[in-house]
Amino acid sequence: MGSIAAADGRLEGREPQRYQLRIPVEYQSSGGQGKGLLWDISTSGARIEQASVSLQVGTEITLMLAFFPGATPVSLRGEVVRQMESGFALKFLPLEGRVRLLLKVALPRAVAFAAKQ
Repeated sequence: MGSIAAADGRLEGREPQRYQLRIPVEYQSSGGQGKGLLWDISTSGARIEQASVSLQVGTEITLMLAFFPGATPVSLRGEVVRQMESGFALKFLPLEGRVRLLLKVALPRAVAFAAKQ
């Protein structure tokens, strides 16, 4: 389901580390539901490609994704900050401490898991 993943070379402490993961996601907004492919993610936001529903900048959504096959999906609230031809980028709305911790722990493990697939 996932594919090769890697982190980019941002300076530590400057911006959250971004992880490239190819995971199917679902999202929901006041305008309806859609599906797409997670392209990259950090503790501050994500990029979705192959979006089935186009969203305008400023739209608030709930993103649902499972880091591992069969895992319970995680719901993350965010706001669309950029539209692209086949997707969008979103900034997560403030995350609860436990959700932020879950991302910090799960992202490197999801990368390692995807690399083995």
